[in-house]
Order: sequence, then structure tokens, then C-alpha cells
Amino acid sequence: MQIFDNLTNENWLLYAFQNYRMKEYTTTREFVSDVNITKYINRQFNNYRRNDVLKCRLTMNHIIVYFNVFQFDAAQRLLFFKTAPDNWSLLKMFLMILDRCPKKVHGINGALIQVSDIEIEREAMDKATEELDGIILPTTKP
Repeated sequence: MQIFDNLTNENWLLYAFQNYRMKEYTTTREFVSDVNITKYINRQFNNYRRNDVLKCRLTMNHIIVYFNVFQFDAAQRLLFFKTAPDNWSLLKMFLMILDRCPKKVHGINGALIQVSDIEIEREAMDKATEELDGIILPTTKP
């Protein structure tokens, strides 16, 4: 078993650094800033839960930046690791819109996440469709 087969609170930051694309060009402060993008994503998800406000374009921009600074597979794993399980349906929706949604994510606190089993919330999808000018997720049509 290798050190990163299972992401935990003890090793996720090292995993993030190992899969960081910008190592040669940035400082530690910039790396920490890039890692903390998940805080902004989670803030949008929590704002939706509390206030029923979903800023789709802003959330998508944060996710796109995350994929720009981390290796593709690592970005997927880190996003699921740093997002609370009750918000995985929102994360899945945005990853599907951006065509970056995995079928499964392995090694998140000892679990295998079957992303295909996560249901997308209908209300959130309706809000996203409205804000994004009619984008309908191909796998979630009624």
C-alpha cells in the first residue's frame, strides 16, 4: 500500500503538493492560496444550503482554477476529500457541467465513492440551468 492510496487529514496536503502543477513558478503562499480554493467552493455550497442562493458561474470558475493548478485526477480526489458528503451532489453537478466528473473516486478516508450513485438535486439543477442559459446535464434529463 502506498502513502496516497488513502487520503486522510494527515497526508492530503502532501498529496496536493505532489500533484501541484505550478511548483516551479509559485511561492508557498500561492500554493496555500490555491489549495484553499476549496474553501470558496464550500462557501458557495453552504450559502446555497442556508440561503437558497447558488452562484453557478462563480462556483464553476473556482473549480476550473482548481483543475488548472492540480493534476486532473488529483483535483477530482481533492475536491471530494475537501467537500462535505452532504454537498457531493452539488459538486457532482458542477463537475458534470464542466465535463470533469469521475465515475468513482478511490481512497477518501478509506472509502470508495461511487459518484454515479450520487443523486443530483433537482432544485439545484434547475437553478444552474436557469443561470447558465439553459444548459441541461446530458445524464440528468427527465
